[in-house]
Amino acid sequence: MEIKKLASLLLVGLVMAGLVIGVVVLLTPLEDLTEEEKEAYLAEQRQKLLQAERESSNEVASPAAPAAAPERKPSTLELPTEATVVETQIVHDQVREMVEGLVSKFPADPGSWHIAAQTYAELNQSEKAEEYWKKCLELKPQYFGPYLGLAEVLTDKGRFQDAVEVLNRVFSLGGSAPEVYTKLGEALENLGQIPEAKAIFAKGYELFPDDAGLLLRLGRTQAQSGDLELAESNIREAIQREGENQQNLLILNGVLARLNKREEMAVVREKLRGLTTNEKKPDQAQSSFQEGYEKALAESMSQIYESAASVCLQQKDLPNAEKLYMQSLTIAPNFLSSIKGLSVVYLDAKRWEDLILVLNKLIEKEPDQFIHQINLASALIQVGDVESAEKTLIELIKKEPTFDLGKIALCKLYLGANEANKAVDLIREVADSKPDASVFILQAAILEAAGDKIGAQTAKQNADRYKANNSSR
Repeated sequence: MEIKKLASLLLVGLVMAGLVIGVVVLLTPLEDLTEEEKEAYLAEQRQKLLQAERESSNEVASPAAPAAAPERKPSTLELPTEATVVETQIVHDQVREMVEGLVSKFPADPGSWHIAAQTYAELNQSEKAEEYWKKCLELKPQYFGPYLGLAEVLTDKGRFQDAVEVLNRVFSLGGSAPEVYTKLGEALENLGQIPEAKAIFAKGYELFPDDAGLLLRLGRTQAQSGDLELAESNIREAIQREGENQQNLLILNGVLARLNKREEMAVVREKLRGLTTNEKKPDQAQSSFQEGYEKALAESMSQIYESAASVCLQQKDLPNAEKLYMQSLTIAPNFLSSIKGLSVVYLDAKRWEDLILVLNKLIEKEPDQFIHQINLASALIQVGDVESAEKTLIELIKKEPTFDLGKIALCKLYLGANEANKAVDLIREVADSKPDASVFILQAAILEAAGDKIGAQTAKQNADRYKANNSSR
């Protein structure tokens, strides 16, 4: 069962505090903001720009050599590199103890109950899972994930009508997701309400046409309703999208049998025999099953620790958040969500050297996620290592010349280091390739600091014009 996380932990907001006067490092593109957020941001930037102008009016805006990097004390943090193998029963006991401690410590947080319920569902303790999901929904009925988990537990227990009622509550709250339509349709099928199930699968597929699973289930219920030709067409398309497996081939074979398409049935049966032939011998299958089970268990337990850590992080319980993320990584050292979670812990705790170590690990794991390099540069500035921050951003721009956020970050670094002249051409490139009010505001600050008051005034006018044009659309 997939764990539904209540918190998304994407590190995108490090601030170059102290070095960049009056200009906050914005790592979220302006177009991703709502109109209200954009308006507030632009107003704030204007105010900061004016303040920066006032503060610099009596100073000569001449370039200054960057200060020598201070002596740093590298992090002594050690991230797990190899998974620790723990006996299954011990893992079960540890994770049970962990989630019980979580709900005891944060009884008013629905996330703690959701994670505990998910844990008990993973451990096949359905009564506890049902109890805890109901508690979660008492606290926060607007969360959709717990409804799905509760419905799955009820379905597994054969309480299909109860599952239908739970899933319909999602629709009444305005929720909509492929999983809801899938689970609701299957519950109705199990109740023998085929026309209703078919209607749910059809509606779900209409809303989520990329979901091959909904199309397969629609075809299955169409076959049960006698729409055999349409059922065959939809089932074949679903198989083409998601690939052949024993389940969908058996569904197709049943429809072909009812259509008396013997030659096509023979083709499908041959494919099924091929799947069976490729299966491992009993002893190999047992070994493979055990390996697969242990891997799935490790992934599941690692996700549970990560989700529990996210609750602690939301509650600003940083020591326990760090401990739980580390436990997650002890089980699955490459679990990126936990590594990213640690980066947020160290950001909140202002443990800059530990943050730098974790960001370097993220860059190693996700070299094409350029936001990590920007955050690394921001953290390096926090420890006073402007030279390394500059080098990081220059290397990023060389690697990806079209990544404007990297250029913007480097421009802000130069502005804050009183080297605005270095940023003049760079910010012009950005303004030419991606004209935006926030870019023009930054350009104005850079040109003002570089002594080009006329250019700064033109950039301010461009910002006003761009904002006016966008607001009139």
